[in-house]
Amino acid sequence: MKPIKHKKTMIFLALLVFLFALSILPNFTIETTQYTLVNSKLPSSFDGFKIVQISDLHNENFGNKQSTLIDKVISQKPNLILITGDLIDSSHPNLDSVMDLIHGIKDLAPIYFVSGNHESWIDQSLYDSLKMNLSSAGVIILENQVIDFKNSANESIKILGLNENSSPSYALEFMMSQVEKTDFILLLAHHPENFELYVSYGLDLVFSGHAHGGQMRLPVIGGLIAPDQGILPKYTSGLWTQDKTTMCISRGLGNSIIPIRFFNGPELITLTLRTS
Repeated sequence: MKPIKHKKTMIFLALLVFLFALSILPNFTIETTQYTLVNSKLPSSFDGFKIVQISDLHNENFGNKQSTLIDKVISQKPNLILITGDLIDSSHPNLDSVMDLIHGIKDLAPIYFVSGNHESWIDQSLYDSLKMNLSSAGVIILENQVIDFKNSANESIKILGLNENSSPSYALEFMMSQVEKTDFILLLAHHPENFELYVSYGLDLVFSGHAHGGQMRLPVIGGLIAPDQGILPKYTSGLWTQDKTTMCISRGLGNSIIPIRFFNGPELITLTLRTS
């Protein structure tokens, strides 16, 4: 009996090791998720327009000088790159790893950035240095601003950026006073848990991050924990649509307090706009 019991124990332990390895293997590869959004408010020349979203890098490195991540972005042939916060991790801030990425993608397409909670947590002088470096590389930093973004056909959409250190409702009230109902309105906002607020303002498309995909993901259940949402969070990944508003949530690329992901690899998002 003892050899049989020992064999069963070894099989059980081997199965546990296999499941553990299976759950963390995605940590070492970047998944590219493709979405399509159809909206009749879009000017006709935006049909096929490709947006790449980068979120929650947290100073993670992918290849030498971010070469793996840069190659992933290049392969998507973006018309626009959006960065939705937490490029920096407040526990180990490193401007070099951030700027390696930016310098590798800055000539691909216009880049827009909004801050996340980790940018708000670092020393102000360091955040000023980050903004100076981003601006010098051509990145547009949005702090409760409205940009009239024109494409090569000289048709435009509105891009809004919600600053981390602002009251979301106050900032949105201010920004929405500068747009028309007929405009296609795109918002960069780090926090997905404010989805109902975004819906109340009739935004067309919102890009968010912050939730890290729920850090640990299980079939059917989804993410298990997320900042500002707690246990079994609702908004952790994917496309969410309510009324006229669609929110695209990135699972992000890096980690922060919890150093590893389970069944939840780093994610780069490409969203293609369609007029019909």
